[in-house]
Amino acid sequence: MTGPCTAHDQNMLSGRAISRVGRVDATLIDNRPTRVTTLALHRIPPMSSADDLLFPGFTSHRIDVDGVEVACVVGGSGPPLLLLHGHPQTHAIWHKVAPRLAERYTVVASDLRGYGDTSRPSSGADHAAYSKRAMAADQVGLMRRLGFANFDLLAHDRGARVAHRLSADHPASVRRLVLLDIAPTLAMYEQTSEAFARAYWHWFFLIQPPPLPERLIEADPAAYVRDLMGARHAGLAAARAVGVRAPA
Repeated sequence: MTGPCTAHDQNMLSGRAISRVGRVDATLIDNRPTRVTTLALHRIPPMSSADDLLFPGFTSHRIDVDGVEVACVVGGSGPPLLLLHGHPQTHAIWHKVAPRLAERYTVVASDLRGYGDTSRPSSGADHAAYSKRAMAADQVGLMRRLGFANFDLLAHDRGARVAHRLSADHPASVRRLVLLDIAPTLAMYEQTSEAFARAYWHWFFLIQPPPLPERLIEADPAAYVRDLMGARHAGLAAARAVGVRAPA
């Protein structure tokens, strides 16, 4: 569970993060999706990514959505199901459950803007480019370009905040919605204790006015990623298990 995010953490944490997720305590029921015209997909050139290891049988794509290239993997068959990751993660968090879901669904696991291999557009003073509304619009556009006008949506943490905004802004696009591991940010701030502040120190760090967070992170970005992601549950151990090197 993480707090609100401005451009700092979106832009700085752009590498692939490998993570574990628990079992999905929800049963999705197949319904017939509505399809729209499918546009051309552009396969990401072969590279030493974790996708081939983590998502066997899936294909990797980078698809232009109004000037933002959204990276995703697609696999399976059946009704469309969009998976959105949390912070500081990427679509790789779904690698344990995606193959099972692909037995019943056309699974799309994407990177939010500013994360993984998705574009990192410049942010203005108000950070509107990294608002949940902008991120939600990316994902709706991605699904339309894949040929799906409406879809099921399963989202975790930061992705769940995006999914909440998506369902409010584009209700006709969402058939069913499942949100995992997220709580209202305002309630968490209002109930802050010393223990919470110590555990979620990055909430308070990343909301400082720029360029303070950027300057401090840039001093040793590998250490920031390693300490933040390695000390929590984002799964650097899982990355090592499949041969992906963590930051030195």
